[in-house]
Amino acid sequence: MNLGTLAKILIVDDMPINIEILLGMLEHDYEMSFVTSGADALDYLARGPLPDLILLDVMMPGMDGYQVCERIKADPVTQDIPVIFVTARTDAASEIRALEAGGVDFIPKPLNVAVVRARVRVILELQRRTRELELRLAELKQAHERLTHLANHDGLTDLPNRVLFFDRLDQALALARRHGTRLALLFIDLDKFKPINDNWGHAVGDQLLRLVAERLTGRLRSSDTVGRIGGDEFVALLSEVTDAGHAAQVADDLRCGLAQPYALPGLTVTISASIGIALYPDHGQDAIELARHADDGMYLAKQAGGDGLRLFPGAASSPPGPVLSPPGPALSPLDPA
Repeated sequence: MNLGTLAKILIVDDMPINIEILLGMLEHDYEMSFVTSGADALDYLARGPLPDLILLDVMMPGMDGYQVCERIKADPVTQDIPVIFVTARTDAASEIRALEAGGVDFIPKPLNVAVVRARVRVILELQRRTRELELRLAELKQAHERLTHLANHDGLTDLPNRVLFFDRLDQALALARRHGTRLALLFIDLDKFKPINDNWGHAVGDQLLRLVAERLTGRLRSSDTVGRIGGDEFVALLSEVTDAGHAAQVADDLRCGLAQPYALPGLTVTISASIGIALYPDHGQDAIELARHADDGMYLAKQAGGDGLRLFPGAASSPPGPVLSPPGPALSPLDPA
């Protein structure tokens, strides 16, 4: 039922005189339709469009009103359409049976014009308010989900932020303790990122950070987690690594991938990264200890000239290649296509 349009009412009754009476009472205020059997009612609902309210007789040949209502309420497509029973059966048992079948109200025959109009108006108003409330609740749920996402993800790269990443690290550590497995924490810091912002502006720097995030995510398994915890600082959680060599191999693959040129509008950028590695349970028993040791390893790699890895407690890792110390990010204009 849309604002500014007439509510749609379906009459289900096998007696033409009853249909005529109800039409005379309601057709000036509502969009009316009618069928003369329960089977026709179900067929009407299957074809659509759906009514906003159903006025349903009880005593009909073939399928009575109770059975029709139960079928309507069993169908997810039609279960929310309110049903008012209209019947000559006025005993308590019949009224209870109607409510148990899913009816929202019960109008006895002979029909009183004022009563019929009032009950129809009240039920339709309740239906309208219910739909408005459901819509509002859906909007609030979406807003809550958006706010939750924003609170737990980096606004630039959409990677998990510090809060979400370390929550996942705590969960991964709990699983590793339970199953006796090893995991690795990587601290990844881009080398000499500041000159890019200084020379080419923050828009270029931001675009580069997004591309770095994409490369990190694309080179890891779906079971691993990448996060951004600072300006040019990223972290990676590697689940179920076999040993330090395995972790160093993955870290070196990330280092090599990050060192490949980045094509940005009007220029090509290359940049390296310093990576520190700490393993559970070898180098720490909790997130704080692992983070401190991975951070220490990252600083050792940076002090050695960057573009390298260091495994806590500072011994050089043995990736397939030397630890390099390039002069910094290289910037060059793109050749015209």
